[in-house]
Amino acid sequence: YGNPELIRSYVSSGQLDAQFDFNLYDALVDAFAKDESNFDNLTRVLAQSIEYYGAHHKMGNITGNQDRARFTSYADGAVKFDEDPKLAGWTRDIEHQGDEGYEKMQLLHAFLMTSPGIPCIYYGDEIAMPGANDPDNRRMMWFDHWNEQEQATQNRLKALIQLRKGRMSLLYGDLKIVSKDDGLLVMERSYIGERTLIIINKNQTATALPDYLKDEAKAENILIAVGSEYKEGEVVMNGRGYLILNLE
Repeated sequence: YGNPELIRSYVSSGQLDAQFDFNLYDALVDAFAKDESNFDNLTRVLAQSIEYYGAHHKMGNITGNQDRARFTSYADGAVKFDEDPKLAGWTRDIEHQGDEGYEKMQLLHAFLMTSPGIPCIYYGDEIAMPGANDPDNRRMMWFDHWNEQEQATQNRLKALIQLRKGRMSLLYGDLKIVSKDDGLLVMERSYIGERTLIIINKNQTATALPDYLKDEAKAENILIAVGSEYKEGEVVMNGRGYLILNLE
């Protein structure tokens, strides 16, 4: 834990290759778990990480860890931001509150798998396991009898991992924040002749694509579409989803 100057003093001096980027994680929780937040702070911290650790850094971008309450439980309100997250796990059962936590976890996955750095999935986050802080975030993993939302969350993460492995722009590409307004985060990764456009919609309701994206969002360019569909020659982004496009 610490500010970027402190962390860089270890990472850039040869003492460590990298460590978890908790500053980015805090910004991710704020951006994706809270409905009222925008993407301003997240894009600021993301740019800061690149400035301090380099464009091709090995910092670990995490979905969570044993020092924090589970992301999905903050995201669906099972754990409140203004309460003691350790005490919450001792005094009540922390379980999913509908589908909201699953949906927001999938947005977090999409961001991590398309951003610079090393995506790190804390066990159980591939199925959006709920939980308060330690020790409630150390529940035994289960590998079968997943419900529909757990299976969908894992399937979508697997698809993102395969896409990342197969696209040089997602592994090594330059990052450009194209837009961060109206609940839509638009990022572009580019490497030599390959360009990948990532659009993440955190809004609960359908959101129209900006006009400048409509020519790019063609059926033949779609690599992954979650919460999005192609209607009458135009992509429609439904609530809480993401769209990844090939622009090479």
